[in-house]
Amino acid sequence: MEDQQIVYFSTHNELSRVELSDVMFFESDTNYTDVRFRGAHSISLLASLTNIYTLLSSMENSTFMRVGRKYIIN
Repeated sequence: MEDQQIVYFSTHNELSRVELSDVMFFESDTNYTDVRFRGAHSISLLASLTNIYTLLSSMENSTFMRVGRKYIIN
């Protein structure tokens, strides 16, 4: 069984469980960051792209890469 990495983020009005293997990319949108999942589902987070990248890069076996000022891709 795969070791799945799960992170919890605050959205507009709830706490969202994000399974990192399902994330295609993070996209910065001024004060919010949009998370795009496989299957065209997305959520908006109350977090900066820099803070998200810091969290992801500190995780073991992270497959995420920052691309420019606006994207983190898986």
